[in-house]
Amino acid sequence: ARRGCVGTTSLLLERGADVNARIPSFPSTFPAIVALCTNNLPLLKCVLKNGCDALSCFTCVHSGAPHPPSEGLQNDCLLPLNCNGTPGRTIQFCEWISTPVVCERVGPVLDLLLEHVGHVQLCSKLTQLLDSRDEWHDVKRKSSSPRPLLHLCRVTIRTQMGRNRLRSIAGLPLPDRLIRYLSLADWN
Repeated sequence: ARRGCVGTTSLLLERGADVNARIPSFPSTFPAIVALCTNNLPLLKCVLKNGCDALSCFTCVHSGAPHPPSEGLQNDCLLPLNCNGTPGRTIQFCEWISTPVVCERVGPVLDLLLEHVGHVQLCSKLTQLLDSRDEWHDVKRKSSSPRPLLHLCRVTIRTQMGRNRLRSIAGLPLPDRLIRYLSLADWN
């Protein structure tokens, strides 16, 4: 995923790679692959279709309360995305995506993540980031509005199926329309 090749990543996922793997030197509350894919939305879409835990990106210990001032989380927090560094404190998604290097992509990334979760409440930091640009107000509106029943059903069914069985959707004895619905083939 770090190289940005959707084909290679898809092949690894088909062969059983753990899409929710963590990097020991980058302790976080969300899958490390999300951090590696934020500058490549097609790749992020690929890993989300293959069962990446998008819900963990919306879990925040502060919820709607204001976040305390940053504790030294700067640009260098992005550098130790390898297995050799020493682990630091656990980083939440909202802390990580609000760093200066990544915050320019928060709108499209959150929009994509919201397509793979049910109703979530954004923490104050994510809301503040979305408020910072006019073109991201639709993403904020999507998060605060009730999600369509069709979307909630798809998310629930995919969650119940589990990450490992998502690969076999195409082989299920179901109507083509239902297979497209569950495999997100009809989703743009």
